[in-house]
Amino acid sequence: MRPPLKQELNQWVDTGIIDQETADRIRAFASSPKSPGLRWPAVLAIAFGTLMWGLASCFSSQRTGKIFHPPSDSYWCWLW
Repeated sequence: MRPPLKQELNQWVDTGIIDQETADRIRAFASSPKSPGLRWPAVLAIAFGTLMWGLASCFSSQRTGKIFHPPSDSYWCWLW
């Protein structure tokens, strides 16, 4: 926990803004290790979006006339 936060918490307890129990909970939270939280859904969404963009560009270039101008159709759309 950063030193200014300790000082601020002590000041808040001394002035009666928060009680000692609340200050202890804040200290425990601030000193706990940070968890990655919801990092994996963001990575999954980016990966899925990239896959869908790639597939959409592959299908649209086959049907509508070369939106992204790939070097060769066989290289760009190897799924076909």
